[in-house]
Amino acid sequence: MKSRKFGFCAAVLTFFLCLWGVNIARSAEPIKIGAILVLSGPFIEVGVEEKRGIDLAVEELNAKGGILGRKIEVIYEDEQLKPAVGVDKLTKLMQMDKVDFIVGGYSSATGLAIAREMPKYKKICIMTVPATEEITGKYCNRYVFRTSSNSAMEAISGAVFAKDKPYKKFFMLAADYNFGHTTCDIFKKKIKELKPEAEIVGEVYPPLMAKDFAPYISKVLQANPDALWLPLWGADFITFLKQGLQFGLQKKVQVIAQFGGYPFYIGPAGYEASDGIYGGGRYMFGLNTPENNAWVERWYKKYNRYPDNGCLSYNGVMMLMEAVKKAGTIETEAVIKTFETIQYRSPKGLVTMRKCDHQADQDYFWGKVGRVAKYNFPYVNEVLITPAQTISVPCEETGCKME
Repeated sequence: MKSRKFGFCAAVLTFFLCLWGVNIARSAEPIKIGAILVLSGPFIEVGVEEKRGIDLAVEELNAKGGILGRKIEVIYEDEQLKPAVGVDKLTKLMQMDKVDFIVGGYSSATGLAIAREMPKYKKICIMTVPATEEITGKYCNRYVFRTSSNSAMEAISGAVFAKDKPYKKFFMLAADYNFGHTTCDIFKKKIKELKPEAEIVGEVYPPLMAKDFAPYISKVLQANPDALWLPLWGADFITFLKQGLQFGLQKKVQVIAQFGGYPFYIGPAGYEASDGIYGGGRYMFGLNTPENNAWVERWYKKYNRYPDNGCLSYNGVMMLMEAVKKAGTIETEAVIKTFETIQYRSPKGLVTMRKCDHQADQDYFWGKVGRVAKYNFPYVNEVLITPAQTISVPCEETGCKME
């Protein structure tokens, strides 16, 4: 009888020792993040910039021992600006690489495609760049958190910025896909609300990655607007400004460019093409605050260049890992609960996650582009802020029904 009891106790002890060993082994494994970015083609630089932000965040976190005693590892995949490719890369990361979290997509189309897949895997995905409001609106789900601003917030910011300027006639020009149409629709609605005398005198939507903007520039000039709302980005933005210069567009129409405050856009466009435009940005490194100045110094030391959108991916990873730290685990439901309460003091200012739609409230930035003595590239002369509370969309108006 005693030998049976001994054998039973030994078996139980062995079981718990094995379980303890498994848990120790798991705790030693890295926390794996799968990052789906644009890493090829004409928009490669914007994806590389996002990668820089992720790499800096991970380097800083790992230098402090990681999170929950575990190092962080990132596996990168190229979405090629193709939603189907983005979904394929997500499948690979989830099923083969067994990642714990996803940083999802660069374009709005790819980001939305990835977001709609996340309930299948019951894993958390952060969106640090895709801006279509549908991600945290009509197609919101509990597994997706957007840590950057969305197209609605940014277009509202543009209207808030433009309302006190002496412009009445506005023209819209954006790429012909989800984000382009959405941001123009929202800008039109908001500028009319804030400035009833405003008139929309035309709108055109060239294809994404267009090579020849001449027909569209001609339509802008024919309409004779006071200002042009321009939410182009990447190579499209650079090409448009260069070709616009040939038509004298920038001298005849005030350009209000949603992403015109980024050096990696206005720099390649050149001084003459970007001079005098109003440029916006989700982040501007010229923001003169102690937190931002210290962060820019760390960035410059690592990359020997100033940051652009890299702050957004940096913020996203930091917010995600803060949620993990607060949860004390990487288990999805526990992290969702803590992520919904995160307030992060980022280089760009306070970023506050909303529980209702998993959209982070934050400021947006504007400035007039020109020559700035201390830089060897075009930049804004002064960083102006449209505060978060002036551009936030009320939860009941987003269309999100969180489940």
